[in-house]
Amino acid sequence: MENTLKFNISNGSETFSPVQKEIWTAGNISFLIFAVTLIAITIIGNGMIIAAWFIHKPLRTSSNLLLVSLAIPDILLGLISMPLNTIQIIYSNWFFGQITCQLWAITNITFGFVSANHLVLIAFDRYNILFYGIAYLQRRNHRRALTSILFVWFVGLCVASPYIFSWRKSVEYFSKNNA
Repeated sequence: MENTLKFNISNGSETFSPVQKEIWTAGNISFLIFAVTLIAITIIGNGMIIAAWFIHKPLRTSSNLLLVSLAIPDILLGLISMPLNTIQIIYSNWFFGQITCQLWAITNITFGFVSANHLVLIAFDRYNILFYGIAYLQRRNHRRALTSILFVWFVGLCVASPYIFSWRKSVEYFSKNNA
């Protein structure tokens, strides 16, 4: 018989139901190592991009501003979403309460959408550089880049807004179904 660890989880004021499965299997340990490595690479790599942009003045171009802006939702996913998701996958249970679950879902939707659309924004910028050359480079500036970035964040929040506005119904659902 394999030696595994089983335990209850408490947040100090309430004890959650015991985890009914053996959590420290070879598959879960492998997944945990992979997830922690991916989280560390996400945070460190994106942190280096942000730091380089602020430290090295020649990198402060509007084109690189788009890369820094891409690094921000990615680093937030690495700090907020990925650790909670890793714990939820390993335990097959959510231990952090309904409000945290709602906030986690909203951050996943918003940061994921914003990150993906930053890639579209960067691709559009590169396309314009290739096809319009100097004329595009002369029109491109930080103000235009910031306007594009704010638009991507605005649309990301708009995409998450139906979930935010249905919050009360979701909390009622979680309460009834003990999710």
